[in-house]
Amino acid sequence: MGTVRVGPADWELTGTSLGSFAFGLDGAISATVPTGDSFAHVGQLFAAGSIEAIELDGQTPADLPATIDFKPEKGLAVACLKKVLRAFVVLAVAGASSHLLGGAIGSSVAQEPAKAQPIGILLAAGDITICDSNREDDMTAGLIQSVIAEYKDTGIPVRILPLGDLAYPNGSTGSFNCYDDYWGQKDWIRLTLPVIGNHDRQTGNGKPFYEFFRDRGNLLLDEHGAGAGYYAINLPDEKYGPWKLIALDYLQTDAKGNQIEWLNKLLADATTPCIVAFTHVHPFSAGRHGHCKQKHGKLSCYSNDSDAKQGQDSVAKANSKIFEKLYSEKATLFLAGHDHNFEQQPRKNGKGEIDKDRGVRSFVVGTGGANLTKVDYDDNKNNGIDIYKSFGVLKIDLYPGRYEWQFKTKHGVNLTSGMDTCNRL
Repeated sequence: MGTVRVGPADWELTGTSLGSFAFGLDGAISATVPTGDSFAHVGQLFAAGSIEAIELDGQTPADLPATIDFKPEKGLAVACLKKVLRAFVVLAVAGASSHLLGGAIGSSVAQEPAKAQPIGILLAAGDITICDSNREDDMTAGLIQSVIAEYKDTGIPVRILPLGDLAYPNGSTGSFNCYDDYWGQKDWIRLTLPVIGNHDRQTGNGKPFYEFFRDRGNLLLDEHGAGAGYYAINLPDEKYGPWKLIALDYLQTDAKGNQIEWLNKLLADATTPCIVAFTHVHPFSAGRHGHCKQKHGKLSCYSNDSDAKQGQDSVAKANSKIFEKLYSEKATLFLAGHDHNFEQQPRKNGKGEIDKDRGVRSFVVGTGGANLTKVDYDDNKNNGIDIYKSFGVLKIDLYPGRYEWQFKTKHGVNLTSGMDTCNRL
């Protein structure tokens, strides 16, 4: 137990292990710092000033200044405390002590800080509608509607990300009529950030898919030419927000093609601290639609169903090049569908290997309502992948420099959740 004096008040603190990175980054107060370790603590600033850390367990360590000055940049502050003896540390913004950064508040705290509001909300799922009695897209649409209603009067932007294969079985006009029943609601179109899937392409190379959004006034897919299928926006401001959202066509992977040349320049020029890319195919999915991993020093992609005969293995391998580029440019998140399950994947490098420090965290969310499929591979535990077979929607709360996620299922139950920071801080 440690006491840190901040301004006129004393605060008793409890905390959680820094090693697990389980403490909150906003609205939390303390962290346990082992001897010799260092850490960076990031949170949203509400006022300029300095960070005060006057007493730690009744002492001020000689190598820790009482006041650590900082200069706010893009609404963020990073404070690094080095070689602190095992103690609980509190960081508070001077002059704004009601907004605190750190771990959990002890029982004797006089004032509990308000939880920071996100600056944007993402709701993602792919593999959505099938025109039969077994469809569950009405349930997932209900989950989305409840979140939209919750944030309706807050000014916080909500965006819906359909991750491809919106309309089974073949992306026909009739199939999209079924998609229109729930996910095509009039008020949702302006909120929707779509990407195309392989089933959406089966009719007229995706003509009904593009026409569905074009006819309803959503022209994002035509941003780089009619039916180009790739685009980018920022949040919360669509031009200048700290989060950049990049929509990609899984099939346009030619290194000299328009999409890849555009992506390379976009990433090279990006100044945002947080980048999320989304498409239909995940190159390192644990599901049955193609699976890439390192084997004898080379990237091997394989599948054990009919997709192999349709070139899906080569598509997965081609998309691994995109993932590698995102990793090299310090992207934060990668979202996809295609496999009909939910996968929560750890941070990985461009080769699909776990990289806890600077890897890209990713999710497979093929749970929009069409149907669920089995997972054929048994190496997921060694890969750190958590898999759930349940229809649902991935909700991601965006903050400056960090994010929180929940996988929301029937009746609003959250099967899994977590938080992490952006890679470009």
